[in-house]
Amino acid sequence: MKKGSLKDITVIEYPPFNFKHGLAILEDTDDVSVLKDQVSWAYNQLYKSLIDKEEDKDTDQDYNLIGCEHFLLMIPRKKEKAFNELSVNAVGFMGSVLFKDKNLLRKYLNEGR
Repeated sequence: MKKGSLKDITVIEYPPFNFKHGLAILEDTDDVSVLKDQVSWAYNQLYKSLIDKEEDKDTDQDYNLIGCEHFLLMIPRKKEKAFNELSVNAVGFMGSVLFKDKNLLRKYLNEGR
């Protein structure tokens, strides 16, 4: 790891989000190995600060992870939200919807948006 490659990464909460989450802002870099180290460090910090603190450590904790070259956002889930079998998780947060199969897509299109 290059010296100072993690210096500007911080795990914060973004005030407009009124749900449990952690946001890690990554340092700008063109060096893929530095970016890899940053993402690894940020993921581990987010996981430790959000998931390890959950009450029931005997069960796996589900979470959504959204990331790009600028940030990682982790959001723990208590339960999966659904609307008529349609799962809404991180992709819903980002304004997208994924369908498990063509039948569910057809059902969604036939019943309306």
